[in-house]
Amino acid sequence: MVAVAMPPPQALPFVQAMLPSVANFDVVVTSVADAGHFFVQLHNDFMQRQLQDLHQNMLQCYGQGTAPLILPLPQPIVVGSCCAAPAYTYNGWYRAQVLGPTANPDEVEVKYLDYGGYGRIAASSLRQLRADFLTLPFQAIECYLGERDPSSRRHVFNCGQCGAGRLDNEFCVDCPCYRPQNRLAVFRTLSRARAAGQSLLTENW
Repeated sequence: MVAVAMPPPQALPFVQAMLPSVANFDVVVTSVADAGHFFVQLHNDFMQRQLQDLHQNMLQCYGQGTAPLILPLPQPIVVGSCCAAPAYTYNGWYRAQVLGPTANPDEVEVKYLDYGGYGRIAASSLRQLRADFLTLPFQAIECYLGERDPSSRRHVFNCGQCGAGRLDNEFCVDCPCYRPQNRLAVFRTLSRARAAGQSLLTENW
């Protein structure tokens, strides 16, 4: 089993992108966890260029899986720690956060910090993040649909089985601007119909 440890009382802070305090703004839905839980990135060309530069620098640092082990993550792995996680094909690296071990040996669950979503990764493949890889704020903003109450939902949603899948990679706007726990009223830019959350409720998702 993977050796894990709980985080120290005073863990180092990290910088997270935040929703702007304006009435409407553009985002891109990058990952859908379920019908009311998803991740967005702010639609910002400058930040996207910065993120692509970061990916290139991480690939040069960590290689494509055939290079010697560079900056392996110290053991025991600390829950909540940030790390570099390889893409499935080892052709890229993503910034991620360790959520905890799984039932499988040498495997942990991670949350992807720039694109959102979750994955299971071999703990031995995780790498330390260099200090310069932490200067760009984490780009994935975790959100919930404003029209739905997660505490009272009657079903477990799967984005592959419901209308939430239609949100993936769509440009959206938020109205109103900011709510506790990033609860949004999301509209599809190319549609003047109902808000996405209200549409899902009407369709009994």
